[in-house]
Amino acid sequence: MPVPDKAVPVLPHTGTDGMLAAAGVSAASLLGGTLLYRRFRTPAAQPRG
Repeated sequence: MPVPDKAVPVLPHTGTDGMLAAAGVSAASLLGGTLLYRRFRTPAAQPRG
């Protein structure tokens, strides 16, 4: 009587295919927000010197 082949174990798909693109967009958003904050802050908040 033949023994059935064992199924090959497979890791589950977790939906992380676009993680690199999401990390790039996140970094660009943080950089853009930092630049806008530094450009448009009030003169009283700027360091003197």
